[in-house]
Amino acid sequence: MEKERTNVLLDKDIMILLKNFSRAEGKSITFIVRKAIEEYLAKKMPKKDFGIIGIGQSKYRDISSDLRKYDKNKNGG
Repeated sequence: MEKERTNVLLDKDIMILLKNFSRAEGKSITFIVRKAIEEYLAKKMPKKDFGIIGIGQSKYRDISSDLRKYDKNKNGG
């Protein structure tokens, strides 16, 4: 994956904690910051469960045309 460079300004006390954590975990600060951002965005971004509805085949022929039926079946109803 292509990467882009950026700068982030952190409070000094946060940077000290980050450096200590980096040493303790044996991971680079860059790695820790990337992972933290990935996890944060994964929690905040809307989830797209069904971005490819309708392009596959299934024994349940109406799933691609009626997602509500699938949701009902998926949840045991």
